[in-house]
Amino acid sequence: MEDILTGFKMHARGWRSIYCMSPRPAFKGSVPINLSDCLNQVLRWALGSIEILFSRHCPIWYGYSGRIKWLECLVYRNTTLFPVTAIPLLVYCRNLKQVIAARRLLLSRNQDISIQEGIMEDHIFY
Repeated sequence: MEDILTGFKMHARGWRSIYCMSPRPAFKGSVPINLSDCLNQVLRWALGSIEILFSRHCPIWYGYSGRIKWLECLVYRNTTLFPVTAIPLLVYCRNLKQVIAARRLLLSRNQDISIQEGIMEDHIFY
């Protein structure tokens, strides 16, 4: 997350950046090779974003000097707030099974269950 904070501070101070695509790889890196390593990486990114969110360099209120473009500021805010927005999504995913089961029970009392299953499957999976 230090790259995000460094980039944000540079843009807030008026620096401009460009994307450089060299013909051959300029840097070598490593990637997670299994699910556990991948989840640990995502957790580190989320914790880094939370640290930036609660620091004095938070994109929500830092960088209003007029030097940073509104779209850049929006991107930095989105990057910082993504762990917080995951909480409602996790609650929804956890409760989705109960919601589907309750809706199926409710609809089966009024109409034919086979019709409702087809409608629910189309709505959920497409």
